[in-house]
Amino acid sequence: MRESIRKLDEADHAVYLVGGAVRDFLMGRPPKDYDLVTSASPGEILGLFPEGLDVGRAFGVIKIPLSRISPDIALDDDERFLEIATFRADGEYLDGRRPSEVVFGDPYSDVLRRDFTMNGLLYDFKSKRILDAVGGVDDLASKKLRTIGDAKARFHEDGLRILRAIRFAARFGLSLDPKLYSGIQAERARLRKVSQERIREEIISLFSGPGIQIGFEMLRDLELWPLILPEAMGLKAELFGEWERSGIPRSEELIFSLLFSAQAGERDEAVLQSICDRMKLSKAVSQTVRKVLLELPRMSEAFRMRDAKLIRWISEPHFPVLLDLYRLRALADGGDFMTAQFYLGLLKDLSNEPPVGSPLLSGEDLIELGFKPSRRFSEVLREVEDERIEGRIATREEAIEFVITHF
Repeated sequence: MRESIRKLDEADHAVYLVGGAVRDFLMGRPPKDYDLVTSASPGEILGLFPEGLDVGRAFGVIKIPLSRISPDIALDDDERFLEIATFRADGEYLDGRRPSEVVFGDPYSDVLRRDFTMNGLLYDFKSKRILDAVGGVDDLASKKLRTIGDAKARFHEDGLRILRAIRFAARFGLSLDPKLYSGIQAERARLRKVSQERIREEIISLFSGPGIQIGFEMLRDLELWPLILPEAMGLKAELFGEWERSGIPRSEELIFSLLFSAQAGERDEAVLQSICDRMKLSKAVSQTVRKVLLELPRMSEAFRMRDAKLIRWISEPHFPVLLDLYRLRALADGGDFMTAQFYLGLLKDLSNEPPVGSPLLSGEDLIELGFKPSRRFSEVLREVEDERIEGRIATREEAIEFVITHF
């Protein structure tokens, strides 16, 4: 980042750090992203950084791969970027998402177009001072979330800001400014204009961080769940408090399994699929969520299952998510901890076992033994594998003897 600032400064362009990074510094938190704003035009930015990605020139945004700025920088598995944007002012929002036009302007106009005062702070590298034209420093000190300008107007421009307000308040422990609260009440119907993809990503962000019980309660108290995910309305807020205290991972699969869990055992697969489709879940996530919700009622059958069936079930890729959901419901409802602990023990034992090799017998082996090809082959082969799982046979010869004796 320093190299980028140096290049812009030497080219006589004003440049500031803006938004979340400045906010996080003031809150004593490590910044997740670094965004710069500058007087340089998009063309001038690309002239200084030919490796930049023109992801939104019409909106004055250029992304610079960090590995190109400093090849020795430590990166995660995914490439990370420094975002550099030209000072701008937004025109009217016509589609509830983006401004109809962008006018390149000055630092003050750039701040005024932003959503919340805590995100409207600039850091001047030359003077080493924070520039605050909107009262964001005082709002952070008093732990208050407030919009820049009229709250109703800001939410009318982009309904997703309503969910961002809930996420910021929950994550950072902020109270909602009364005008912001009223603005959400007045404009909550704007959420119907927001795409499901954007809502899904905001839900994932909210329930991936701290304060998830507070976030759930805010969405409930402001009557936002009926607009974004009606299936979550019947859930208890305590589920999310227990989740935060338990340390159980916050995977996307578990987030939506929990949010849809009021439907477990009450809806068929087609209905669950339609809910997943509406939320635009990926095929893999959707498949896991459907399996988890359809199988949740079976979790109480642990002690009635044949060993082989039980081991085969807990070996399924979706089972850890299913168990995490079962544990959360048990924690919140004072449910069956004994069964949950039993499953946890089985999973631990299974992880210590060597991987199961290839099947002892195949369909060709059955044909050599005199069987005629039929649908029964799968039943016979499954029985053989069940016997192996339960420790009664271990070799090919024993498998052949079992088939001859029993079939």
